[in-house]
Amino acid sequence: MENKLEDVEVVLLGEVEDVLDDNVDVVIKFPQGEVRTSTFFTMKNIEGIIARYRSSGECLAGRFFWSKDMVIVEDLREETIRETVHELVRSGEYRHAFGVAKLDD
Repeated sequence: MENKLEDVEVVLLGEVEDVLDDNVDVVIKFPQGEVRTSTFFTMKNIEGIIARYRSSGECLAGRFFWSKDMVIVEDLREETIRETVHELVRSGEYRHAFGVAKLDD
């Protein structure tokens, strides 16, 4: 069954303080009940995290960074996030880019 993009719900969890330097968790809900999750980051945010790791010693003093189900975007405007989700759904790549949500019954 093909997903109609207009029926895919994109929900940002939390507020984005700086659309150019932040990250946000996103829930993607499909009309047939499937729910996926991802964290969207900007490059500037990742650079800041690595800089903090260099100071704190975490992640081999900033020599690496990882995040499960990570998507890197130019900015965190809702439009950018929504367009990115829709493109990943359209191409089918969402199956690899987004995690499967485990919802409590």
